Amino acid sequence: MVNESVKIEHLKLVKLLQLAYSAEKAAAFAYIGHAGSVKNPDEKVAIKKIEMDEWEHRETVLSIMRQYAIPPSRYNEIKYHIIGRIISASCYVIVWFMPYYITGRWRDKYENGKAVDASGTLLRKHPFNGVVGFKASLVKENPRFARAFTAHLLRFVLARELVPADSITIVSKTAKDDFKLRSLIREVAFNNHPELRSIAPTSLQPGRK
Repeated sequence: MVNESVKIEHLKLVKLLQLAYSAEKAAAFAYIGHAGSVKNPDEKVAIKKIEMDEWEHRETVLSIMRQYAIPPSRYNEIKYHIIGRIISASCYVIVWFMPYYITGRWRDKYENGKAVDASGTLLRKHPFNGVVGFKASLVKENPRFARAFTAHLLRFVLARELVPADSITIVSKTAKDDFKLRSLIREVAFNNHPELRSIAPTSLQPGRK
């Protein structure tokens, strides 16, 4: 039962709790993908435990929100659901780099003391050794990753297969901003595509503030 005498009137704190609640789901999804991408049974068990911790954290945040009558943000729920699923799917392409860099601390060693091999070759043409080299390799393929990310985002939002025209305009508009993630998401939200306009929150539709 909500205590009517105790409510949070601090807007930034309310938004922070809503963000934390939704972001925990994205983190859990990321670890689901990570667990599915590794072969070592012990690693799978350890990663599964981390995933369950994320769901528990989400429930804890929700209990706090309910205590102060704070509803989840539908926009954040949709946004971080999509981001989490994309990160999860990416684990099968770039192994564990993306989830561990975004949703958890970077590791140099496994729990058993064995060193993490942070070397590889991206797309069979960009060798790297460590997170700095990996980031440099990603930058070399910015347009390609921007197209792939936008396509994944649109598939989740539109719930259908895409045609080439769906993402071309969105990606081209973000080239001047180096295909930043924020710009890509913003272009999807503000896009004039009739299907996107019908599901976007009013505050994100073109011509709205």
